[in-house]
Amino acid sequence: MNPHEHPVYVNYGQGVDPNMRIREVGIAPKPYQETIPLYGGFSASVRTAKFWAKYKGQPIVLAGETEFLKVLWREWEEEAKAHGHDVNPGDQAFLLIPQGLHAPDQIKESLDLFSRKVMSNFSDDPV
Repeated sequence: MNPHEHPVYVNYGQGVDPNMRIREVGIAPKPYQETIPLYGGFSASVRTAKFWAKYKGQPIVLAGETEFLKVLWREWEEEAKAHGHDVNPGDQAFLLIPQGLHAPDQIKESLDLFSRKVMSNFSDDPV
């Protein structure tokens, strides 16, 4: 029984017969690809950050508590290195702009705050 008939299955699905029975399963090697950064889900705990570190995933952290961030990034770095990953914590920052949720003036204020308080930490020349 075919719950959603479409000729693509039998025309292009190698190993699938007209009755939708699978007669053969092919295995293909993973295609060559450049390594791309893996960003983990939003992390609010050291435990979650350490989970992502195992896979060289960089957690996305929304926190304003700098002491917590220092602990989280230190633990993330140690865990990543324990799993053989060469990482550089703290070399990236993200700005999430909730377009459509905030008025333009609120977004401009957030951009100004981000440029003055966050981006200045990534330069030897303060803004």
